[in-house]
Amino acid sequence: MARKNPFGSTLAKAMAEGTDFDDDEIDQVLPEAPVRASGPTVARAIEAIKEDDKQATRMVSPSHIRLSPLQDRIDPEEGLETLIESIRTHGQKVPILVRRLPSGEMEIVYGRRRLLACRTLGIDVRAVVMEMDDRSALIAQGVENAQRLENSYIERALFVKQVLDAGFDLATVEQAIQVEATQASRMRGIVDAIPLPVIHRIGAAHGVGRRPWEELRKLIVDRSDLSEQQLLDLIRTDLPSPDRLPDLIERLKPARPPSPSAPRTLLSGRLSADLSGKRLTLRVSSTRDAHLLALIEERLPEIIAEIESSRTGGK
Repeated sequence: MARKNPFGSTLAKAMAEGTDFDDDEIDQVLPEAPVRASGPTVARAIEAIKEDDKQATRMVSPSHIRLSPLQDRIDPEEGLETLIESIRTHGQKVPILVRRLPSGEMEIVYGRRRLLACRTLGIDVRAVVMEMDDRSALIAQGVENAQRLENSYIERALFVKQVLDAGFDLATVEQAIQVEATQASRMRGIVDAIPLPVIHRIGAAHGVGRRPWEELRKLIVDRSDLSEQQLLDLIRTDLPSPDRLPDLIERLKPARPPSPSAPRTLLSGRLSADLSGKRLTLRVSSTRDAHLLALIEERLPEIIAEIESSRTGGK
């Protein structure tokens, strides 16, 4: 039987306090290493799970646990090898959190990478199974992910959109994901404007903040003549993910017009010529040299004829 959720209100309250419960680091610490948590309520909840470990956890086949539809990573298998090796060597230190659905199925709440690592190793995963509704599960996932340093801006934006699309309101998003309502709306606007395959091909782009993604959104809106496939073809997959975004931005920017050439000075500053596109402008520095302009105008037919003759070889 699944355990009742003793942390429903605890987790909700903890969101206001913050936590640093890190999915990857916990599995890689030694048994005596303390769990880092900036929120004391969350710390007590986590410690309670660890204290009850032997009685409350069970070994479950990873094939019996389905993934949550709310994905907080673009590629959950990125860098998974280190975690796999840690579990292979030291074992699974902390259980994952799983909830029992009304259908009887089990669904991951947090610890997705531990689940994938155990699945890769072909071993059962140690799990706490609780009865949790959708909102409690979202808050629990938010608590675990809120302070994860490797979570990139675009991954958080994608997660916000998924949560909103799932029917949660902005107030719940603000509480669970610790993103203000105005910022959540901005994140959703970015993700709505950029095709999902384009985001996936760029990748997580760790270290890249909001502004480059906002710039890409505006460029894509302006370049409505480009199809999704044309956008995908512009992305250089040979570059690291953080470099693909600025490279794509430069490729989408309109070509800059050539800078006009500086006027040429003739006759020791008395006459200057300025060529811009199809226009040639002649200027004299003093009215005393105005006769030079009249002389050039008079000789233009002769000059043009001479140029044409040289191009045809005098024929």
